[in-house]
Formats: sequence, C-alpha cells, structure tokens
Amino acid sequence: MIGAGSLGSEVALLLAKTGVGSITLVDPELLDYPNVGRHMLGVTQVRTFKATSMAEKLAADFPHMRSIKHFAEDWQSLYRKRPEVFHDTDLIVSTVGSWIAEGRLNQVVRSEVDFPPVIYGWAEPFSVAGHAVLIGSNGPCFACGMDHLGKALQTVCEWNTETTRTAPLWGQLSTIWAGIVVRRSGFGGASLWPSRE
Repeated sequence: MIGAGSLGSEVALLLAKTGVGSITLVDPELLDYPNVGRHMLGVTQVRTFKATSMAEKLAADFPHMRSIKHFAEDWQSLYRKRPEVFHDTDLIVSTVGSWIAEGRLNQVVRSEVDFPPVIYGWAEPFSVAGHAVLIGSNGPCFACGMDHLGKALQTVCEWNTETTRTAPLWGQLSTIWAGIVVRRSGFGGASLWPSRE
C-alpha cells in the first residue's frame, strides 16, 4: 500500500479484516492532530509515522497476518533503493492523493512490463464518491483520465465553490472530508460511501 492516510488506513484495515495475510505500508508522513478525526489511528499516535503506527495496529489487532512491513519514506525513494519491495508483490494499492507521486507511479507501471498492477483510490471532496481504478502495464493509462494537475476528468459531483477550507484551530488548508466507510459490494469489489455516523 502506498499511502497510509485517511483513505489508506481504512483500506489497510479492510484488507486485514478480509483475511489478507501480508501487507507492506509505505508513507513518509507523520500523523498530526488535523488527521485524527478521519484516520484509523488516534491521538495517541500523533507525531508518529503513519506507516509504522498502522503496521503496529494491524499486527496487534490481526494476528493472522504473516507479514506486515512498513517504510516511513516516499515510494519513489524506496523504489530507487529497493525495487524488489514493489516487484515482489501481487498488487499495489495507491491512496497517496498526490498527482506528482501517482503520475510518476503511472509512468513506472506503463514502462515496466513486470511491474505489478496498481489500484489507484481516491475520494471526491466531502466524500460524496469514492473511486478505484485498476491499471496494469498492458492496459489503459491512469493519466489519461486526469487533467494536467491530476484532477479526474470524470467526477460524480461538480462544486460551484472552492472545496478546500482552513481547518479550525490548526490553520491548515485542506479538503474537508466526511468519514469514509469502505464496504464490500455484492459483486466482489469494494465501494466507498460517505459515512452517516
């Protein structure tokens, strides 16, 4: 998994609950107070690396998991140093939310025949919709569905106002997200729905 933030932590938890036996978490960021309201980790993990703390949580809560690896660095640095971390997996899930990182990942997927397929996942502002797109080396191109800034060309909802807000107390500029609930759908895939809790 590339990205252990709000969406990535939910996806990692769901994968563990469905019986996945091994997972590798890659995320360079520290958990901060503005993240706590929408992240699987809580206040006690603030100022710890998301990937490390999520790995510890999964190991403690899901003893069936045989292998939980974590890297507190961006995927590009890790890939330059240890490409086998990526090549030795069956599937990569990217929930990074950064067009620079995911655009580069798309280039690698498209240029390396033996690179595993990638599921890119993201939520629209206010969590009105979630998206997951599977891209392999011989399939469609992830970048073809995005504009030059990485915004999806097809969205469920269009906003006639800016969707970023300054978070109260912290003064950080971010998109306001509702809680996200990831549910398995009847056809074997997963759907993302805004939380009503």
